[in-house]
Amino acid sequence: MIDPMTAVLRAIESGAGSLTEAARRAEVSYDEADAIVETLIDLGRLRREAIAIGCPSGGCGTCGSASGCHPAGHRDAPTLLAIRPVSPRPGGPSAQ
Repeated sequence: MIDPMTAVLRAIESGAGSLTEAARRAEVSYDEADAIVETLIDLGRLRREAIAIGCPSGGCGTCGSASGCHPAGHRDAPTLLAIRPVSPRPGGPSAQ
C-alpha cells in the first residue's frame, strides 16, 4: 500500500480529471485529497494553471454562468483551474 500523498499524485499524473476522481482513485476522502493537493503545490510537485475560456458565440447571457459572469479582468470573476504535475528539474531531487 502506498501513502495517500503518493496515491493522489499518481492519480493526477495518470489523468484524473477532477479532484473527486483523484480522491476516488487514491482511495481517500475529497477533503484529504484537497489538502494533499495544496501540500503538493506548496512542495512544487504540482502547479495551478488558469484555463482560458471564452464566452459562447451567442454572447453574454447565453451560458449557464451568465448570472455570475463578470467582464474580463475583474478579480472576483470565477476562474477555472487545472492542477498539473511539475516536470522534474535535471539534477533535482526527483531526477535520481
